[in-house]
Amino acid sequence: MRNERLPADQRKRQIRYCAKDVFIRKGFHNTTMEDVIAESGLSKGGVYRHYKSTSDMLYDLMEDGCEYRYNIVDNFLTLNKNLDKYDAVAEMIVDKILDDNELSKVYAIFLQEKQYDENLD
Repeated sequence: MRNERLPADQRKRQIRYCAKDVFIRKGFHNTTMEDVIAESGLSKGGVYRHYKSTSDMLYDLMEDGCEYRYNIVDNFLTLNKNLDKYDAVAEMIVDKILDDNELSKVYAIFLQEKQYDENLD
């Protein structure tokens, strides 16, 4: 991965999505900061400037997932104003179940980890 200069928010996103890949591949408990540093191709200081722990990365990935889901629901409701509210909810539930997004895999990891890390609750 090229180490070009990025704004802080884009760099944090880059780091946490590298962490996502490692979490999915190795599992959260088996992922270290060193694994994420290696995956990102950044320096140790470059990663630690933005994240102090893998738990912080996991938390931010869940924030991304919430924003992703909010946007999907908002777009659906905008496009389907004529649907009965029960039909709309049913369709959104089915869409959520069938959504093929890697963040849903991370969500399962998050649900497991929040039992052990109160900061994730």
